[in-house]
Amino acid sequence: MHADHSRDRRLWPLTIALAAVLLVVSSCGSNIRIRPVARVTTTSTTLKPRPTVHLSVCKTVHYGGFKVRVTSVAFVPTPPAATSYGTTTTEVAEQGVTACPVEKVTPGTAASDGSTSSESSTSSATSVDETTTSSKKSGGSSTTKDSAKLGDGSLTAFVDLVNTNKESAQFTPTAVSISVGGVDIDGEVSAKSIPGGGKNKGTLTFSDIKAFSFADAVLAIGSADEDQTKIPLGSIGKVVDFAPTSTVVSLAKSWVFTNSNGGVSDHKIDVKIDTVTTDASVGGKQSAKGTRVMTITGSAIENNDAQTTGKYFYQVNFDDTATLKLPDGSSVDAKLRQVGGGVPQMKPHFATQFQVEGEVSDPPSGSYELTLSASYGDAKLPVTFVLP
Repeated sequence: MHADHSRDRRLWPLTIALAAVLLVVSSCGSNIRIRPVARVTTTSTTLKPRPTVHLSVCKTVHYGGFKVRVTSVAFVPTPPAATSYGTTTTEVAEQGVTACPVEKVTPGTAASDGSTSSESSTSSATSVDETTTSSKKSGGSSTTKDSAKLGDGSLTAFVDLVNTNKESAQFTPTAVSISVGGVDIDGEVSAKSIPGGGKNKGTLTFSDIKAFSFADAVLAIGSADEDQTKIPLGSIGKVVDFAPTSTVVSLAKSWVFTNSNGGVSDHKIDVKIDTVTTDASVGGKQSAKGTRVMTITGSAIENNDAQTTGKYFYQVNFDDTATLKLPDGSSVDAKLRQVGGGVPQMKPHFATQFQVEGEVSDPPSGSYELTLSASYGDAKLPVTFVLP
């Protein structure tokens, strides 16, 4: 029996081809690498805005009849341009700062007669420096030196306001600005009306500040042609303030004159000058640069009594304008009014309170002479006083 080799012969071409492939693979096996499928992970990186920096300030100035204490400020850096956070922050809360200490009262200034001032006295160019030189970032405990460059952004100053006027008033300075690197940026004031003698809070806001640093930042209240107050936010520099000063004078003079009208007796008026106050802010307005408003407070009494002398009594009135001679020899007109309103009217044994207001130079030290005039003839009464 013969084997069937025809089927095997048909498979030879396939066997030869497979052997050739195996031979090639065997010769190149060292260069073959099995490469897995690559998995690429991408991370989307978004720049976050820098934190708000808060700084305790605790400095006080006086402007327009208001006592203004800047308690703290908050600097909000501008978000990076590569990010979008929707609307920008419109409100900044006062937080992360130490509460201001109770203000100290400075002893009064001695007058020429040895008495002392009834109010605290502050030089126009100096003030107690209570600035905290480090600042705190909201949301963290790290501090920033006031010399650090914080970049571009906006600043909000938080203020305590005391209305020292007798009437209700709103804190509306002619201007507020902040100087950074010698560049002045105007700001806006937000404050409500405050009753006379009352207090409330307010804010001063400044936008579009470039290359901000607390070190050279100076806050100014008022325009350049006024007695402009200044508060440095850094540790360098002093407050420029124009706080009111009050000196107790306690001068007394008698004024005797005769009216030529028939039957009218000699008149004797006793005049007392009690206090002299100088202030850069009167009636809700700040005085012009380099000047102060001097307010002289006193009383006058007519000592004639028709019932006891048997003579007629005619009421004597002061003129509504007095003359104030200044230390340099020049004179200015001063407005005279009765406390409560009107021109002072003298009555027998009844003390009439009056005030005289006139503009003087700053500093207001030296010898002054106040001349009051009566409505009868040319009767005048000079009263001289000296301020330290």
